[in-house]
Amino acid sequence: MKINGQSPINLPLILEAYRRPARPEAKEPEVGCDRAEISPRARQLQELVRLISELPAVRADKVEELRAKISSGNYRVSLEDLAESLWRELKS
Repeated sequence: MKINGQSPINLPLILEAYRRPARPEAKEPEVGCDRAEISPRARQLQELVRLISELPAVRADKVEELRAKISSGNYRVSLEDLAESLWRELKS
């Protein structure tokens, strides 16, 4: 390859290219500032987790109701319901 002479250097054009960011849509992050965005779906999930965590682990009202029925002798279980429940447990 033979080079005959040199074309003039356009210094302002070169400096402009160096000053211009490679990707104009990408912004430089602010120094010392982290940022995270949470999607609407994640916000819903956070709210559900919060609501569930506020629920009691044991439904004390139901336990007390059943305890009273058993103590008084009024607690009756359908034999069909019992058989279905046992069958489901054995199948799983």
